[in-house]
Amino acid sequence: MLDRRTFPRERVIYGGVISTDAKNSKVDCVIRNVSDSGANIELANSEKMPDRFSIAIPKMGRSFLVKIVWWRADRAGLEFETPAGTNAAHSLDLEERLRISEKKARALKQRVRQLLGES
Repeated sequence: MLDRRTFPRERVIYGGVISTDAKNSKVDCVIRNVSDSGANIELANSEKMPDRFSIAIPKMGRSFLVKIVWWRADRAGLEFETPAGTNAAHSLDLEERLRISEKKARALKQRVRQLLGES
């Protein structure tokens, strides 16, 4: 079979966390191989995923915006829309952490108001 990839893939077994817009949903996955332009993932179940989502790969210390290129049973091929090695990937990590921090801050403020009887 002809391999048309521009970047060679490295075989790995990394844990990953997929974040979708659907109710702030998080889905665990296993990264089976990765390159500068994409990855191959395996999911525990074959639930339908959106065409585009973000994936965090803690072992790499990175997050990526991705699109699904192909899907078969419990495996999917992903293309990074935020290429590895660019500042955009780093800013995605920062943006994700900022969103999480802001969400936690709002929840804490709401809890303080509840405790003070203001809500």
